[in-house]
Parts: sequence; C-alpha cells; structure tokens
Amino acid sequence: MTRFGLSSCFYKDDVICMLLQSLYRLKQASRVCNETIDKHLKSMGFEPADAGPCIYTRGEGEDEYIVRLYVDGMVIASRQKAVVTSVKAGIAEKLRIKDLRRARFILGIVINYDMEHRTLGISQRVYTESIIKKFDQENANLCLTPLEPGVHLTKADQPQTRPR
Repeated sequence: MTRFGLSSCFYKDDVICMLLQSLYRLKQASRVCNETIDKHLKSMGFEPADAGPCIYTRGEGEDEYIVRLYVDGMVIASRQKAVVTSVKAGIAEKLRIKDLRRARFILGIVINYDMEHRTLGISQRVYTESIIKKFDQENANLCLTPLEPGVHLTKADQPQTRPR
C-alpha cells in the first residue's frame, strides 16, 4: 500500500488531493454496502446460494427468483414479470436503486430474449472475439473440436449411467 505524503498532495501550490485516512475507509465501503444489502435481502426471505455469496434465491419452480449482486449493480431473474416488479419494490424500500430495464449484456455475455417463444439465449461471441484479438490469434489455424461441423446430437446419444 502506498502512503501519500503531504508533498505529493500539492501541485504548483494548489491542493489536488489528500488521501491519508480515506484509503482504508474506501476499502471498507464495499464491505459495509454488501452487509447492508445482504441483511435486507435476507429480511425479504432470500437465502444466499451455495454457488456463491453474491447469489440469492427465494421460492421454487415457477415462483423461483434469483438476485445476483455485482460490484455496482444487481440482476433480478424470474419467470414472471410481476415477481421481478415486487422484488424491485421490496429492495427499493430500503435501498436507492435505478432500474436499467431488461439486461442485454452482462460480464461479456450477450442476452437475447424471444418473448413469443418464451426462450432466452446467451452468447459470448463478443468476449471470445476480444480474447482472440488480445492474444493476436485472428490468423490461427482452426481445429474442429470436439465434433465435425453438422453433427446433430439428440437425447438418445447421451451416455447412459448404470445403476449401482
């Protein structure tokens, strides 16, 4: 951790910044924020998921909903729009939130909705292309793995487990 002396806080006799005590408190701010959200979600009946400490679930089946926390936001997922609306209202009772509407892009994943067929598709094409470009692999040789193009698998093709 770098400590800033007073000499580093001045530039041409004007004060730019002074960060001696604030650094530690800024580090604690995210922890306090998480504790506040955690306490409120638990009071609403949510439980932290085994999959991770920032995933909360409530209900089952058609009535199940999931809240996923990120550094500066959250995603609420449910099969029913009314449930999402009620969860947002419950969270807004305690916390100031801004509704950014339906998620289209989260952590490098593009989300495509087809409301007519009630399907949801995800794609990491943009993320994959950025990794290929980052490591200068645009002209790399292609490899057909794990299957040849055009192979169509069905449920009958899956491996069968033997009872013990």
